[in-house]
Formats: sequence, structure tokens, C-alpha cells
Amino acid sequence: MEKRKSNSRGQAVTALLSILIISAFILYVVQNRESFSVLLGIQPGGLLLISGFSFLMILSNGIYHKIALGVLDVNLSITEWMGIPSISFIISCFIPFRADLMIKGVYYKEKCGLAYGRYLSFLAGGAVITLMMDALHLAVGIAAWGVYQGSVLYGVTAVLILCVCVLFPWILFRYQHWFRKYVPFKKNILPVIDGFMDIVSEKSFILACVGTLAFSNIMGIFRIYAAAQCAHVPFLFFQAVLYDWANRFSGRIMLIPGNIGVTESLTGLAGSLTGQLFQNGVMLSLLIRAVNLLTNGLVALIFLPSFLALIRKKREH
Repeated sequence: MEKRKSNSRGQAVTALLSILIISAFILYVVQNRESFSVLLGIQPGGLLLISGFSFLMILSNGIYHKIALGVLDVNLSITEWMGIPSISFIISCFIPFRADLMIKGVYYKEKCGLAYGRYLSFLAGGAVITLMMDALHLAVGIAAWGVYQGSVLYGVTAVLILCVCVLFPWILFRYQHWFRKYVPFKKNILPVIDGFMDIVSEKSFILACVGTLAFSNIMGIFRIYAAAQCAHVPFLFFQAVLYDWANRFSGRIMLIPGNIGVTESLTGLAGSLTGQLFQNGVMLSLLIRAVNLLTNGLVALIFLPSFLALIRKKREH
């Protein structure tokens, strides 16, 4: 009973937070509607170009799921490795705290008996490499910013971030016995750590992670640069790198459904720090959100009938 009350309170707080943030975001857009009206004048060709970059990122994510889950002996059909990531993305736009990851875990368990602990190991391995790639992405942006500003400080900051990227995995493996000794809830967490160590020792998993993430990051930079050109926002390379980093990093933890307003605010802040108007970052992030939602929605619709048929077939057996 107490657990139910706690869950209810948590859901109420999440709902209230979502309403407040989304309402504030809508109010901001309404108050600055003249600036945002430029989005209505974007040509279909520009939207198609942005959608193309989004599709390439979706394809990259699907390939990652295909290769990385193959390490866990989960063989996915094209319906699954293209459809599931897009369907889960749509779900994440309406349910907070990455509930879509749990839904995917349930599906993989039903499909091939993948233990939830192994799935958590897969998520942990992907999360660590993703955070390292995010740090590398940030370092490139700061280094480019330093070159543009002619500042050594930015270069030093970028080097420090790169050092963290190198030292973190070394510390993780070098002192894994320390983590095993002091980690709380050993019964539940140690199997995940063991699985994580096994997974990240697989070269195919590492290559799949790094390769697809690097490609996705590059496409993301081109996408936001294309969005800026379509919206007639003057843009420099390092600003595109930092904008894309902010837009991507803000989605790592879903506080509210789709992080609506949160992603736009962080992207606007990143732009402000580089000399852009705050509203330009918000506008570009909003444009990318709309196009990305539409592109993922179309991919999900294409594969949804086959996906549902596959689920029915699995249940019949």
C-alpha cells in the first residue's frame, strides 16, 4: 500500500512538472511568435533535407541495435531493428524516464528469452560508450570554438575532456575489483557489472557502438547546420557542433515526456554562450524536434504492421 502511495505521488509530481515546463515553453513560443514564424516559411526541399539526415540517424541507430544485440545472441529482423527504435522513440515522447527502454527489454525477453540483467548490461555498455562519445563531441566543439576565438583556454579545456575520455574506461577496468567490493545491492548489481564487462570486451560491440554513434553525430551536425540555413540563422561550424551536442545530450535523461522545453532551453543556452540569440537555439531545436518526430513516426508506421504481426505470431507459438 505504501509503495502504491509513493508511486502515485511520484506520478503526480512528474505530471505537475511536465505541465509547468510545457506550459512555460508554450508561453515563451507565443510571446516570441514573430521570431518563430520564420519556421512556417521553410521550403519543402529544406524540410526534406533535414528529414534525410534524421533518417540516416535512425538507420544508424537500427544498425547499432542489430549488431550490438547480436553479441547477446538476439537476432533481429529488419522489421525489428528498424521498427523498434522508432516505435520506442515515439513512446519516449509521451512517457518520461525512458520507459521505452523497459518496453524494449520486455519485448527482447519475450522474443528470445533475453534475461533482463543481460539487457541492463547491454544498456550500461551502450550508455558508457555514449557518454564518452558525447564528451568527445563536446571536446571537438570547444576546440573549434577555441580556434575561432583564438583562445588557448578553450584548447586546454578540450584536451582535459579528451583525457577524461581516455582515463575513465582505464579506471573502470583497472579498478573494477574496487567497484565490486563497495557497490551497494551486490545481489542485483554485480550480475549487471559482470555482464557489462563481458559485453564491452567484445570488439564487435565496441565497433558497432563507436561507428554508429560517430556517424550519427556527424549527421546530427549536418542536420542542425541545414536547419539553420533553412531558418536563415547565420551559423558557424563550432556552433553547429555545440548545438547538436546540447540537443543530443539533453535527451539522455527524460525528466518529462520528450523533454519538451528542456531540450530547447539547453540548446538555446548553448547558443547564447557562443554569441547566438537564445531564441535561435530554441527555434532550431523545435524545428528538429518536429522533423525528427515526423520522420520517426513515418518509419514506425511503415514497420508497425509487420511488427504487430510478428508479436501475434510469437504469442501463437
